[in-house]
Amino acid sequence: MARKPARQRNRKAGPEPAKEKSQSDSGLRSLPQLIVLTGVPQGRIMQAVREGFLVAAVKGKYQLGPALLSIIKFLNSRADKLPTYDNAAQCSAMTGIPVDVITQARKIKLLGPGGDNRIALATLLQVMFESRGENWKEMTSKFDALEKERMFKERSGVLLPKSDVAYTIKRGLSGFFRALDQRSNVDLPPALVGLDAAEMQRELVKSDEELKKNLLREWSLLARNGEAKDAR
Repeated sequence: MARKPARQRNRKAGPEPAKEKSQSDSGLRSLPQLIVLTGVPQGRIMQAVREGFLVAAVKGKYQLGPALLSIIKFLNSRADKLPTYDNAAQCSAMTGIPVDVITQARKIKLLGPGGDNRIALATLLQVMFESRGENWKEMTSKFDALEKERMFKERSGVLLPKSDVAYTIKRGLSGFFRALDQRSNVDLPPALVGLDAAEMQRELVKSDEELKKNLLREWSLLARNGEAKDAR
């Protein structure tokens, strides 16, 4: 008798060969990719490279994690310094200083760090002040002193920040106009029906006093903690 064919065993498929990691999986990014990812202007990224904050892992490529940390460190080092612009047009657009003024300042002194073609705002302002016979160091010292005085007065409550004052006025006026609408359109019309002139005057005076009292209460709340009932 012919032998029955042996049953074929089901063999489990072996693991698929590992695919080669793409460039993006390796964590490497080019400068244009870093600019898109971070939103930091190209000029600042290039400055970070020039100053050694941002170092390529391989030619033209940067490890993403260390690169982001390096950019943060670079920006932090510039937090209390005036910016540097790539060219006169960019500087003019960001500061409002006319291009011809920047061009004239360039004839007096090189404005870029290391003498390159960029515009360091601190150097530009120094040239502008000195060209008018003003001492830049004295001006900066005076500015620093005034800034410290302003900060001290704000912390001690002697001086109110402009934004806080504007917010309080806006909220207070909003409450005032809303109270006037309530008084004229809702409260007074039914209260004045059938009254003679003297009685109407008494009702109006009473309403005025109530309005004043409510406004003083609302403004006191705003002045104390920036809040008021139903203020919008």
